[in-house]
Amino acid sequence: MGTTRLIFQLLLAVLFFGGCAVSKHAAPAEEAARPPMDRMLARLVLKGEFDKVFRNADSLAASKDPAEREIAEYWKCVAWLYRGEPDSALTLLEANQGKWTGGLRKVHAGLFLGLARQASLSREAAQVRHEDPPKPSYDKSLQDRLESLQKENADLRAETVRLATEKERYQKLLKDLETIR
Repeated sequence: MGTTRLIFQLLLAVLFFGGCAVSKHAAPAEEAARPPMDRMLARLVLKGEFDKVFRNADSLAASKDPAEREIAEYWKCVAWLYRGEPDSALTLLEANQGKWTGGLRKVHAGLFLGLARQASLSREAAQVRHEDPPKPSYDKSLQDRLESLQKENADLRAETVRLATEKERYQKLLKDLETIR
């Protein structure tokens, strides 16, 4: 997983320093005033602020501009991969396979898809599956003590029943004695 993280960092550095294409519909004045969304999201991922990435991506996903929606999906995938959740990224990457239009997004999406598949398969293989939960192993002396206490409890209940029966018998005898007097 260390090489995967290194590859992610290198790709994010390329995106960060190389920049990505901005929407063609933006006015030149607006373009100069605001930083490209790809660059901003790359900075957040490099800082490890994944919650901010997801919030910004969610707001971009609500946009009417398809380029902004594509940016949102791409950076969500990158954040999920970097966070160690390749299964979440895999669904988006497979759905958009071959459909990316941005320059670096188009190049890196195939690589990210391969990494997500590899990470997902390695996670599945690494998970240990237990079909039956392990039975608790008791110490032999503890088990013997438990059995003796259960037997003693049963004996005490039987003694209580016997004593209650004798009590009733003696009360009946006392009643008979009083009647005879």
